[in-house]
Parts: sequence; C-alpha cells; structure tokens
Amino acid sequence: MRMRLLIGALALVVAALAGGCGGGSDGSESSSDSDWPYFGRVPERTHYRPDAPQPPFKVDWRQRETTLVEFPPVIGNGTLFLVDKKGKATAFDTESGNVEWRRSLDSRDVTGPAYADGRLFVALQDRVLHALDADTGKDDWTFKASSTLQSSPLVVDDTVYFGSDDGTVYAIDTENGDRRWSFRAQGPVKSSPSYTEGHVYFGDYKGNVYSLQASDGKQEWKTDTTSLPPGGGGGFYSSPALAFGNLYEARNDGTVYALHLSDGKLAWQKDTGQPIYGSPAAAEVPGTPASVYIGGNSKLLYALDADDGDVRWRYNVGGQIPGTAVVVNDTVLTTSFQDQRTYGIDARSGKRVYEFPADGYTPAVTDGTRVYLIGFEAVYGLEPSG
Repeated sequence: MRMRLLIGALALVVAALAGGCGGGSDGSESSSDSDWPYFGRVPERTHYRPDAPQPPFKVDWRQRETTLVEFPPVIGNGTLFLVDKKGKATAFDTESGNVEWRRSLDSRDVTGPAYADGRLFVALQDRVLHALDADTGKDDWTFKASSTLQSSPLVVDDTVYFGSDDGTVYAIDTENGDRRWSFRAQGPVKSSPSYTEGHVYFGDYKGNVYSLQASDGKQEWKTDTTSLPPGGGGGFYSSPALAFGNLYEARNDGTVYALHLSDGKLAWQKDTGQPIYGSPAAAEVPGTPASVYIGGNSKLLYALDADDGDVRWRYNVGGQIPGTAVVVNDTVLTTSFQDQRTYGIDARSGKRVYEFPADGYTPAVTDGTRVYLIGFEAVYGLEPSG
C-alpha cells in the first residue's frame, strides 16, 4: 500500500528544494524572523544549520497525522507549521507538540509553506496563494495565479516569490497580496525560487535555469542545460542551492549541475544515472571541504565536492531517496520509503551514525533546540539523548 502511495505521489510531483548562500560562505547564514521559515531554511536554500543538536536523539513528543506529509514543516516564533497533502494546515507548539490550530484549505498541497512576520504563506494546486494569520490560521489575503502551483513560496523582506505550472514566476507584496512583477519562463516552474544578493534563481521543466533581478523581474541570464554535457531532456523539480559562488541544481534525469552565479556558465556536472526529485543541500561542515549532498533513485546519497563535483563519499541507503537531505551540525539526514527509515550520515566520513524507524520525503527541520523529524504521516520532536 505504501509503495502505491509513493508511486502516485512521485507521478504527481516529488519535489524538494535547496539553498545555500552567494559568494564563498559556508551556507549557514542566519534566517530572518524564525529558525526555519521556509524550505531550505535560508533564502539560498542550503538545508543546513550548523548549531543544531547532534544524534543520538530521544523522542520528546509525537504527532501522528492521517494524510501524507510530502513537504517539511516550517518554524516561526516558537510554532511549527505543517501542511499535508490534502491541504490541511496545522500549527504545533514546538515545546509540547500540542496543536494550536488546524485549518482545511480545501485543495491539494504539493508545496512547502513559508513563514514571515506573523503570516504563513501556502501555495495550492487550485492556483491560490493563501496568506494566513499565523496565530489563528485565518486568511489575511489570497492571490489567484494563472495556473496550478507546485512551487514552494520564498519570502524575502516584503516580497513572496513562487512559480506556477504555466511558467509564470510571481513577486507578490506580503502585506496586501498585490503583484509587484511577473516573469514568463519557457517551461512550467515546478521548482522553487532561491535568492541571494538581489537576485532570484530557479529552473523550469524544460531544463532551463534563470537569474532574475529581484527588484523588477528582468532576466539577467538563462542557461539551457539540455545543451550542456551530458545532454538529455530532463527538467527541474529540484530547487537550486546557492553557495560558494555557484548554483547547484539537480535535473530529474539524474544530472547534477553547478553553474556560476555570475553568468550561468557551467562549472561542473555529475550524472548519477537515475532520476533525482529532491534538491541539493550545500554546507561546509568543519573538517570537510565545501560540499553538495544529494540523493535520488540510485539509492545513493552523494557527498560531492562543491568546487569540482568529485565524489567525496557515497552511502547506499538501501532504497530510492525521494526527497532532500538536511545537514544538522555535522550529520547529513536522509531517508528511504523502501526500508521505512531515516538515516544520519557523518558528513566527514560518510559512515552511518544514526537511524530512526520513520520515513519522509525531507527528513527533518530544526530550531537549534530540537530536531523535528518528518515521517510519512507523523512529526516527531527529538531532543539529544546523550
């Protein structure tokens, strides 16, 4: 039954998103307004928090849901916000796990939420972006897009950015829902935009990667990855990680690309040979070179050198990896539905240091006090047990 659910979910969309930082930092820049406010934690979507607790963990609380949790929750102001596959939004107290409110949004959800300044932003397949009051779950405003939404919103300052299935990328005022600008890509935009230093980056489902000016949406460069080695015709579910002067992005045919942020030219590529639906994580964990962590249908979690794409190590989790790795402190968390477990891999050695009997698309988020592990239909509040 679980395998049928997995196949169905992958057929619709199995996306995840990634981030890093521009220039040459370690990808750990502090997020604004909350501890993990959107998919990837920072606008560059690195999926990395260096001051997170280390395994082993003990379960402090558990909340079991009744519907598939495809995208991870976000954390803001002491509250963990989750939206399940059927569009039910729930707010949990991070300390106790108690439910603060629930709200059905009456549409399918295939994106991750975003939190900023007391609002929760949720993009749904019925084309509506909801801005919810984070204290009550009630709508502050809604915005109707021109097509269905599979792109997780990103909030930077007073603007929320997201894409749509007709290729339109939007920049919307967070206060009132007014459109600031829109841009039309050549293919559907199922992946989620990332941001650094006044620029918005994303990939489309025809294999193009774009850089836009965040202020007005003007295109700065576009790279057609189907014209780059090794060729092919895949598109992007994966969202870009921006770190170490590069954009890291995984095409759904299994090719990982590193493009220079300045001009979109190819830095390197790695063909994994099997489809990838998750996003890369980027981190420079102490004692390691700057690295990109990515897994897919090959069953392998890769640690790639961020400068040249060389394989630092690979770990076989025993089943396909459906989503995005998360780096907490010096441990890389990943998961597989086939063996129904989450694994912690040492970022330095590539050896397994932790496992937990639950599985989700993207394994965890953290506020620096607890790690919140996401199962197929559950969320666990974990504390260090050592």
